[in-house]
Amino acid sequence: MKKSILFFVAVVIGIFFFLHAKQSAPVGCVVSVTTCNVGTLDVVKPDVKKVKSFLLDRDTPDILLLQELPRTDWIRDFSKSFNYDPAEFKNHFATNGGVAILSSYPVRFLKAFYFSPYGAVAAEVDIGNYKILVVSVHLKRIKEIRVNGHNIELSMEKALSVLKREITTDTDRTVAVNMILSWIAEQSYEHVLIGGDFNTVPFSKTIRVIGKEFKDTLWPSLDFFRGTYNESPLPIQPRTDFIFYSKGFKCIDSGIVRESAGDHYPVWAVFDPQISPVKCKEKDFTGQAQIGADYKKP
Repeated sequence: MKKSILFFVAVVIGIFFFLHAKQSAPVGCVVSVTTCNVGTLDVVKPDVKKVKSFLLDRDTPDILLLQELPRTDWIRDFSKSFNYDPAEFKNHFATNGGVAILSSYPVRFLKAFYFSPYGAVAAEVDIGNYKILVVSVHLKRIKEIRVNGHNIELSMEKALSVLKREITTDTDRTVAVNMILSWIAEQSYEHVLIGGDFNTVPFSKTIRVIGKEFKDTLWPSLDFFRGTYNESPLPIQPRTDFIFYSKGFKCIDSGIVRESAGDHYPVWAVFDPQISPVKCKEKDFTGQAQIGADYKKP
């Protein structure tokens, strides 16, 4: 009996890792995406060189989603640190919280969402003349979690109460996600990527709402259960950062970067858009870059 149980467990574990095994790259177009909240609780301006060293020196992503950025000067300096011509980078601020999309492909701003004090920004990315919709998100913090300077005050009892509420009820984050999803449904994009700091955890009602239409890049994998917020006072780090993708994509590989310049670990993923072969790397950039474009709240 014991041997049968062990065999069954071994088979389940084997299937789990087989499903998430790195798949061979397709012949057509491969798109890499990374999302990261580069800020900190004490609102210290992120160091451009430090962020670049841990985020970009590994393998510069095609699309980079950033949250909790300072104002325009920081993102301009950050864009210049790439080993690309500056005209290849365009970013769009959504709020004072600094939500941005950087891309090595041409980008066209579409819409900003405001969830004071944070928000989201949507853009169209042109990959080999094939357009995809990308959204960088930063949702409201959970108001019951108090911040004292650069520390979070959160007991285990309070954490369990917050977790129960996140799992069972609509929150500010759920309302915000429904707003974004309603807008996306009105668009005509087959390929959609949504990433950022959702300030909630897997299995919360907010994440389940997204999961009805989009897939989490970290499922199935061990990283699905690992945390991305590294300043939690609890023994277990929560995962608050996600990349979701539509059915038009195939996720080839994904993971969490176990290094950070702030209080969040980045999440990365590589996709096959499953479109006819296109010349992904032969990019045609025309016109001037909109570095540091600042979209203020009306």
